[in-house]
Amino acid sequence: QGLIDSKGNVLIGDDIVRDECQTIAYEAVTGRKGYLVHWSFNYQYYFDALEGPTRDRIVVIRNEHMVEDWNSIERLMGGRNNIVSGLNFPHDNSHEKNETEKFLSDGSRRALCQASCNDIYVYKSILRRGKNLKPEDVEESLAELRNICPKEADTVDREGCHDALPDIERKIKRDRVVLEEYSGKLIY
Repeated sequence: QGLIDSKGNVLIGDDIVRDECQTIAYEAVTGRKGYLVHWSFNYQYYFDALEGPTRDRIVVIRNEHMVEDWNSIERLMGGRNNIVSGLNFPHDNSHEKNETEKFLSDGSRRALCQASCNDIYVYKSILRRGKNLKPEDVEESLAELRNICPKEADTVDREGCHDALPDIERKIKRDRVVLEEYSGKLIY
């Protein structure tokens, strides 16, 4: 786990992290390099893969509100009210965290929020387009985001983001071709 000291050095334990490690961490979090597959397919990847009017016909399941969002989609599609509850909907697929695993210094949290600025911007766009979310649902998620990344939660039109959104059109097209070859059909 990395912390940032008063001079801006990234620390692990008492050791300063090399510039190379900082670069790798930044590239991984921003999706610029595929060090971990999950990180190289960030919100922008999935959102930009939607074309035309499809972008305005999405439903959203927020991890923190999975049961409510699942039920809102069910209602939107004409199904029953409250078809799932927290009791019959397993949604925690991670191991129990201890306090040291959850700790980030304020400086590390700010650095992570800043590095995630573009992804946060796209996340907010996705929330606002979610056909199953009410305005108060969107505001609730923005308030939760504000508790972690206040500057980025309130950033409008990416004005606080240091980096431009990466051009990932080739990455999307390449993956569509791979999917087509694998499945025999193009997935939209």
